[in-house]
Amino acid sequence: MTFRIFRILLLFVLAGLISGAVRSWADEPILTPERILSFKSEIEIQTDASLLVTETITVTATGEKIIHGLLREFPISYRSIEGRNIQVGFEIKKALCNGQPEPFRLERTAKSILIFVGRTGVMLTPGVYTYALTYRTDRQLGFFSQYDALYWNVTGTNWPFRIEKASVRVVLPPGAKVLQTEGYTGAFGSQEADYLKGMDEQLQPIFTTTRVLTPGEGFTIAVAWPKGYVQVPSAREKFLQSLQDQIPNTALTAAATLLILFIYFFTISKLVGPRPSPGTIIPSFYPPQNLSAGELRFLWNRGYDAKIMTATVVQLAVQGVLTIEEKKGKYFLHKTEPPSSVISPEAQALAAKFFPTAPSLELHSRNHAQLESAVSLLKHQLKSKFKNLYFKSYRQFVAIGAGISLVGFTAMVLLANDAVNALGMAALWVFWSCIMLLMLALTLQQFKDFFTTFKPTPFFMGLFSSALLAFTFWFAVNFYPRINEALSPAAAAVWFFIPILHVFFYRRLKFPTALEQKYLDQIAGFKLYLSTTRLCHNCLNERNEHHIISPLPGVSCGRGRG
Repeated sequence: MTFRIFRILLLFVLAGLISGAVRSWADEPILTPERILSFKSEIEIQTDASLLVTETITVTATGEKIIHGLLREFPISYRSIEGRNIQVGFEIKKALCNGQPEPFRLERTAKSILIFVGRTGVMLTPGVYTYALTYRTDRQLGFFSQYDALYWNVTGTNWPFRIEKASVRVVLPPGAKVLQTEGYTGAFGSQEADYLKGMDEQLQPIFTTTRVLTPGEGFTIAVAWPKGYVQVPSAREKFLQSLQDQIPNTALTAAATLLILFIYFFTISKLVGPRPSPGTIIPSFYPPQNLSAGELRFLWNRGYDAKIMTATVVQLAVQGVLTIEEKKGKYFLHKTEPPSSVISPEAQALAAKFFPTAPSLELHSRNHAQLESAVSLLKHQLKSKFKNLYFKSYRQFVAIGAGISLVGFTAMVLLANDAVNALGMAALWVFWSCIMLLMLALTLQQFKDFFTTFKPTPFFMGLFSSALLAFTFWFAVNFYPRINEALSPAAAAVWFFIPILHVFFYRRLKFPTALEQKYLDQIAGFKLYLSTTRLCHNCLNERNEHHIISPLPGVSCGRGRG
């Protein structure tokens, strides 16, 4: 008896649970896959050859892809039958959701505009929504000898879900009558014709699909009418449109930047004064007076290099400030005590850097701190002596040129269809162009050194830099299509030459003063004497990379180690 009562109670409990579950299930909405229930389009052909389009799109949203609102992609670039690139205009007029104004934003890509309709941060509750977009576009009509025509992709083919039904009504210009209509359904290039066509009460053509369009499929229609009802672009307008198509804003901006930059640098090069002309080179038996070997090389090279320190150390040894000793391939500098009247304050300061505490210094990497300190002091001494008096630096003008380039680069990126993609691609292209030019200069310099000295090191360095140059060129060739898509071929070419223009004028602005040119002529005469007599290789001769002997009084000239 007790067991029977227990079974009856258990049945009641199960019945209650099942009943509650059924009621709960009945209260929940049945969610179907996201889809477009209806895609209605009305296209008004204006007399100025533009189109005013209203699209009414009813969707089922479940939060899978339609989360905050509707995303519509509109193509703005296509290729004509002749293979020309065509850029169409696009201007959105309004956006509605269920009859109420809805915020929207636009994003440009290389070939389309993305229209986001909805409120950012606000998620849609599952349900049915009707969006209405009204926009104006131009350059969509075809002008033929006997008629004008509209060829229009109604829905596009990039929707990720099915379209249950699509329809379109074309409103012709006042007085125009339909000559011919055609339509296609399916994927891009399809010749299927699963649609019905007809005329409404105003004798305007209408088209309606007869089957569901799956993801990736679309609906395209064509309508023709007699000529004379829309304004045909003039020859001048066609030329300007073609020019804009083939030379986009990015290319025009890049070309304008190059032109402004060239005019600026050319004007500056004229304003800073005429370049001193080299004088007559006369062989000289002695180097210019009052200049040390290191100073001569600094003046000749217009900058510092490692051989200047070598020449300076040798000259300090000649003056008795130090001695140079070689032991088993290792070099040591030893401090001496010459009369203070013999050496200059600069030499005394440099010796103090070599021997701050100990009387000897081994030329080894473990003593790099002392050596670097001496190098820094020598650089400072040379720059202080030669700055402005012997040669002037016009880096401030080059910096202004870099600023002009930066402004032009920014403008080009902002005018690109996809600014974010253009920024990354253009920055990488300019950087890689600079790397490629640097590798080219390094390769040429290494082979030049090889043919001057006939030593193996420059030859192998030249081969290595040639391999790197080949890699950078290969990368540029393979990377170019992406640059072309983000910018344009012309813009990419211009920004390859802009760094070259900077380097050219930077070197051109580094011309010597009249005083420096005088000394350069004397140095050239001394080099001419040395090259003719072949007595020795001094600090200005590039043939000996390890030792530079300064031909000062009391110093023997030759190839021996110093």
